[in-house]
Amino acid sequence: MICKVVAEKTVEQSVDKLEGFCEWRLDYLERIDVAKIRDAIAGRQVILTIRPEWEGGNFRDEEKRVKFLRELLDLNPAYLDIELECEAIGEITRIAGERGIHTIVSYHNFSETPSLHVLHSLVKNARQYNPTIIKIVTLATSLRDNLVILQLNVEAESKIVAFCMGACGKMSRIFCSFFGSEFTYGGSIAPGQVSVEDLETIFSIIGEGND
Repeated sequence: MICKVVAEKTVEQSVDKLEGFCEWRLDYLERIDVAKIRDAIAGRQVILTIRPEWEGGNFRDEEKRVKFLRELLDLNPAYLDIELECEAIGEITRIAGERGIHTIVSYHNFSETPSLHVLHSLVKNARQYNPTIIKIVTLATSLRDNLVILQLNVEAESKIVAFCMGACGKMSRIFCSFFGSEFTYGGSIAPGQVSVEDLETIFSIIGEGND
């Protein structure tokens, strides 16, 4: 299954693209208007994400970001993404669980792909927050790193989405769902990402893994 990444400057530009299963990167918005977001996601299968600068996103003010995350919980979104290293992760995941909101606990490493042992430790750490899905994304500095992250998909005892970023990581973005990932992300907002159209073409030939 493909999760389309939507990253626009305004809610109005985003609405028409929120089709099917998608991630809405709210940190790309020039202004976060919670009321407009509520109307835009009504009845849709959308992952809401406000990625901070310290994890590769665009949102700088962490205190304000956490405030917005709390407000997004009141919208009862289908999914909410929260970083493993966010100080408010315990509070956010607890409230989400109480309200039946699916959570994705995410971890990004922009320097390397750690050893399989380290990756399993990250999964174990994330598991304590009872997320619906654990997302692990690491930088591939060689093609071999794809094998490490795909092995994590095979061995993980939790629902997971794990792949490599960067030019060397495209292979894992395509094949992760064949090795255990719940889905893969399609878009073109970062180096190494594969467009939805290209993924659809590839999957039409070889299938879609977990779909």
